[in-house]
Amino acid sequence: MTNANGNEKNSQTLDQAPPDAQIPTTIENPTVYVQPEAQPYIEIASELMRRAIAGEAPDALNNFLSEALYRVGGTLDDTSIMHWHETFDYYESVLTERLRRRESGERQLRWPWASWNNYIDPPDPGMLVIVGAPDGLGKTVLVENIAEQIAQDGGHVLFFHLELAPELMFDRRTARHAFIDRRSLKMDINKDVIRVVRDTNMRLRSWPGQITYVHSPGWTIDKIADVIRGIHRQDPVDMVIVDYLQKVRHTSDQMRMFGANTTAREADTIERFKIVAEREALPIVLISQMRKDAKGATTASGLSREQLLGTGSISNRSNVVVLMTRETDEDGVKTPIIHVKIDKNTMGREGAFLMVINGPRFDIRDFSHELLENILNSGVDI
Repeated sequence: MTNANGNEKNSQTLDQAPPDAQIPTTIENPTVYVQPEAQPYIEIASELMRRAIAGEAPDALNNFLSEALYRVGGTLDDTSIMHWHETFDYYESVLTERLRRRESGERQLRWPWASWNNYIDPPDPGMLVIVGAPDGLGKTVLVENIAEQIAQDGGHVLFFHLELAPELMFDRRTARHAFIDRRSLKMDINKDVIRVVRDTNMRLRSWPGQITYVHSPGWTIDKIADVIRGIHRQDPVDMVIVDYLQKVRHTSDQMRMFGANTTAREADTIERFKIVAEREALPIVLISQMRKDAKGATTASGLSREQLLGTGSISNRSNVVVLMTRETDEDGVKTPIIHVKIDKNTMGREGAFLMVINGPRFDIRDFSHELLENILNSGVDI
């Protein structure tokens, strides 16, 4: 059959439709039918068109489409349901895979520090870890160390940095691994420094894993979630890091639902991160700011997850909450000693311990007196 322009028409008319064909009621076209399996997609398309004409913002449209397609996929091929007898076969496969990895010597993903591994199990699929501390206490340095450890172990980390520019991120990485202060990289750059950096980069390139950096200032949770899903399907991801929660922009639908209630919006954002972690079977590490009163805490005993911005709405949705503060000397100056408190842990024990930060090198290590003296006396290689 040809149309008025002489081109063949791919669609069939109603006369050619099989008896079980359903005529779409959402998009009016009396001469075309669709197979029953395609009907949900016609309905989604119609609703998407209605919302677009009504003036909904692009991020709201994107969120609707993602959720609608997920629901349709779940209806047609739902892997979320596991029957009793299936659970035993599934768990047997889990144990078999763990044994294979152990016997083959394959390295398991782990945290960079013995102190963390002593309290928190290795990163699990669906795990949500909140790292909280007041401004300027080393939260980003901490998660940079986590990302690099996963990459050294052969994993793939997706790192969303909503605040720091790429140039600064890579200056910090170089300072950490080439033992060159960032000031030297900026103010005292010369051929010798460049040679050391190139040698360092060759070593980092040899790591079996990788970090995918996503410079994402002003992004919404929906856009971040879409990128996580897209990259994870192309190149499987082992961990997602987001720096940081309060920089994630609210969506238009969050504004309609919660208005000026920042706490409610952030609680909804946390819930959406948790859903992504569980659906994609990925651990997510999320940085969060703390209230101003947390700045007065100089030891772990003065820290509480209730001091996180958003209070219980954040900690209630997480598996692990890690809080940090810095000691100060008698003059009120911050020292390199970090007090860490595992304030919630569904994956192990709660407790407190010390770490040490080398500010000029953007590095954090487990505490030792020798390391502390080295930093205080020289401020160079640790």
